[in-house]
Amino acid sequence: MFDISTPLAAARRVHTSMLPIRWGDLDAMRHLNNAMYLRLMEENRLEWLQSIGLNLSAPKGFSPLMMNVCCEYLRPIAWPAVVETAIYVGVRGRSSLQTFHTLDVAGVRYAQAGVKLVWVELATGKSAPIPEAMVALIEN
Repeated sequence: MFDISTPLAAARRVHTSMLPIRWGDLDAMRHLNNAMYLRLMEENRLEWLQSIGLNLSAPKGFSPLMMNVCCEYLRPIAWPAVVETAIYVGVRGRSSLQTFHTLDVAGVRYAQAGVKLVWVELATGKSAPIPEAMVALIEN
């Protein structure tokens, strides 16, 4: 099993979102469906990318894509709840960036995950170096 805790401890928190869960996000067991944890992380990640200037509705030449995800579900989230979803940046490569997410409710950790993003040239679909302007925004 991949341990998220060690690299997460060395990562830098860059953005936090407060996201309410909806009744329709629940599964048959009446707690947050496991796929919805990933949806909360996606919403948080997209908010962060937009906040640092990446135009996700009209990307120009490149875009980050999710290469992989590993999520540790620590406990089920019940409705109603507002989830504090945070994103952290870790190691940056030439074309990739390791990120981490935490999902907390009322100060209690419910899940944590690692997500590797890879920048892709839209015209070719191949990995491309993270643009220098984006590197500067990520590292500030």
